[in-house]
Amino acid sequence: HWFHKGRSRREALKRPFIPEPRSLRRLLQTGNRQKGAEREGSEGLGFRLSVWNGAEEEEAMALGIRCGAWFIPSVRNGCELRLPDEGAVAERLLAMPMLVRLMECMVDVWEPDFGVVSSYAYYQARPDSLKKVPFLGWFIYVSHRMGRVPLVPAPSTVTPMGTQGSLIIATPERFDSSNPTHLEATDRIAAALEAAGIRK
Repeated sequence: HWFHKGRSRREALKRPFIPEPRSLRRLLQTGNRQKGAEREGSEGLGFRLSVWNGAEEEEAMALGIRCGAWFIPSVRNGCELRLPDEGAVAERLLAMPMLVRLMECMVDVWEPDFGVVSSYAYYQARPDSLKKVPFLGWFIYVSHRMGRVPLVPAPSTVTPMGTQGSLIIATPERFDSSNPTHLEATDRIAAALEAAGIRK
């Protein structure tokens, strides 16, 4: 089950969201234009959607979508799936095979230029990871539209993701933002992508 976000958990649970094309289109078209729609050019800021699965903390997940944005380069279209980071559900969802499958689904549906599996802890440890694209993280998907991904230093790997792009996995084990070795792996990936003219 999915719910619109509210001021409290109780309020949100009274606002169910049915994930089907008609309700999604209606939600995006009515009342969800990016704030500031009265300003000139703000129609190019697009629309936003945020929903939540109604679960308690260790099982809570949220989906955020921004689409139709074109007016300001820093306002990006995208889809963000927020997963729990601890507990039994996290152990299942954050396993590498599951994350690869989730990334494949996102790529198939959205055909993005890039995608990442990352965490707030990583962005705090490496704030520069968000200053260029593609962003950095444990997984980094790069579309062929951005360029051909070069080889990256071990233990990081590069594998094809269908015919659309490549998936870089920084570490074979679950990424830990407090582990200097893991942070260094993403630093090396960033250097390789920048040297290839992909990350800029």
